[in-house]
Amino acid sequence: MTADYEESNGRWNSQPHHWLPKFSTESLAWAVTGFQGARNSWGRWGGTLIFAVAFGAMPSVQAATEGDYTYSVDNQRAIIKKYNGLGGDVVIPGSLNGHPVISIGDKACYDCSGLTGVMIPDGVTSIGADAFFLCSGLTRVAIPASVTSIGNGAFSGCRNLASAVIPDSVTSIGESAFSWCSSLVGVVIPDSVTSVGDYMFYECVSLTSVTIPNSVTSIGNGAFSRCTSLTGVVIPDSVTSIGDGAFMDCFRLASVVISDSVNSIEDSTFWGCCRLTSVVIPASVTSIGEGAFMECSRLTGVAIPDSVTSIAPYAFSRCTRLTSVVIGNSVTSIGENAFSRCTRLNSVAIPGSVTCIAPYAFSDCSSLTSVVIPASVTSIGENAFSRCSSLTSVVIGNSVTSIGENAFSRCSRLTSVVIGNSVTSIGESAFSDCSRLTSVVIGNSVTSIGAGAFFRCSGLTNVVIPASVTSIGEGAFSWCSSLSRVVIPVSVTSIGEQAFYSCSSLSRVVIPASSVISIGEEAFSGCPCSYWVKENYGHLNKQRFARGNMENRTIFIAYLITWCAYVVATHAWVHRKRLSVAGVVVAHTVPAVVALTMTYVFLIAGGTTVAQFVAGSEAGMNMWSLWFHLWPILLIGSAVSAVVSVVWTIVACVKKPLRRWLPITLATVVMSVFAFMTVAANFPDA
Repeated sequence: MTADYEESNGRWNSQPHHWLPKFSTESLAWAVTGFQGARNSWGRWGGTLIFAVAFGAMPSVQAATEGDYTYSVDNQRAIIKKYNGLGGDVVIPGSLNGHPVISIGDKACYDCSGLTGVMIPDGVTSIGADAFFLCSGLTRVAIPASVTSIGNGAFSGCRNLASAVIPDSVTSIGESAFSWCSSLVGVVIPDSVTSVGDYMFYECVSLTSVTIPNSVTSIGNGAFSRCTSLTGVVIPDSVTSIGDGAFMDCFRLASVVISDSVNSIEDSTFWGCCRLTSVVIPASVTSIGEGAFMECSRLTGVAIPDSVTSIAPYAFSRCTRLTSVVIGNSVTSIGENAFSRCTRLNSVAIPGSVTCIAPYAFSDCSSLTSVVIPASVTSIGENAFSRCSSLTSVVIGNSVTSIGENAFSRCSRLTSVVIGNSVTSIGESAFSDCSRLTSVVIGNSVTSIGAGAFFRCSGLTNVVIPASVTSIGEGAFSWCSSLSRVVIPVSVTSIGEQAFYSCSSLSRVVIPASSVISIGEEAFSGCPCSYWVKENYGHLNKQRFARGNMENRTIFIAYLITWCAYVVATHAWVHRKRLSVAGVVVAHTVPAVVALTMTYVFLIAGGTTVAQFVAGSEAGMNMWSLWFHLWPILLIGSAVSAVVSVVWTIVACVKKPLRRWLPITLATVVMSVFAFMTVAANFPDA
């Protein structure tokens, strides 16, 4: 050691140094004081002499060898530093060169694969860190009652060590002390031990039983992890904490009794205990850590006590036989993936204390039939109930403000949803692929419906969009093939691309002309109402056809006026010229019937006026619904009328002077042109 003298208080501040032997600070201080007191050359030489004498008088640690052992001496006691023998059964001597052996030093027998047995003499008080590390041939070891401590990794990697008797004198066992002892069958931890260290028995795959005494207060991280033969364990009442992964991957662990003093079950504590059928969580536990019971595939039921305040992510994920869960009334949050892929979970009661359901909390719970989300919950995370294919109904409390992306996506049996009035946003694809969803009641606080929110809800027949909604996202209702009627409230300013794409039954839609400022491309493509929307709101679309639509509307109105004028003129002309019966039928009846039919369809049956039609009213929408279904008949009628009229005109041209048939011929030609232009321009593009 090196020493720095502090003049202010006259004491030595010692710092470790690897090349100086150990000595007493008192002797060194005395020697250096001699240096400080020397003011002349004699003083300096005297001080040197005093230092030398003091140094030589100090006790020291000496390295020596006797037989198969390299050792050091500290205060006349030997510490074995290195075993140099060939192995086999070894009896460690009680003394070396007259010095009693008190310790097996760190790494003393490190990687001595030839060792088969070790007898440690009485008087040894400590077994150092890694003392027998990787002694793969070691089958037995005798630890005397004098040993009080076993260091970190002392017997780690002794894969043939079948038994170890730990005496009652041992008060501390270090981390990983018996890890990877794959042949170790049973262990009795003495009453003197207060803690089971981290990874103490990690991957002791043959360990079938372990006795934890009442003196133990803590079980460290990974203490029994991957002890795949361990079938049962009783955690005494003295234990207050169980570390991360303490029993992780104990495949055969069927039962666990957790003491009433344990206040927390840490991360991954029982992860992968696939034969664990039941567990009683005591009322003392306040938190269940991340992945605590993950992949406990035979766990059938869990009752979470009222003392628990939080369920961490993945706590019960992939517990595939878990059928019921009782969540205590103090739980405030259900973590991400907490119960994901619990495929047999059919019921869960979420208490009124829960404020947050994290993403994927109940995703892939394919047997879950119903969920009531209490009023305390403020947010439902993304994919929280996604792919719950048996879920038939959901009631969302009035405190929920947001429904995350894919929250209920692919809930293929979900028939009804009531969204509370507190919800302000419905996330992307929140209810996508809910093919049996027939009705949705959206609360009056929702301001936005996310992209794909109700994508491919093929059973949805009706949806009421409240007046609070300002935007309808891209593809929000696309492929809702049963949706027949939609009323867009005046609050909506934008309708996203493909918002109602391929809603093949959507024949009625009301869009307020005063508020909607943008309609995305193909928003109503594939719908019976698509052309009506295109004609009246094409100028809001990203596609630039507004001018053409206005021209088509003008052509339509001009066509009606021209055809009506033609009917009146033909009627007057027929009476004046007294044509034959055949002439009357050809010249008057056929075009009149066609004209009156179109007038009825477009004006009377639609219950609208031309002004209403141009303004895009609901009545106009009804008219366009009829137009969508009757346009083939009108097309044929217009064509027949035009052809017959042309033929009649040709015949009349032969029989009558030019001045008599020219007006009616011109009227017929104009009528025919307008008829075909109108039909062609208004061809439904669904």
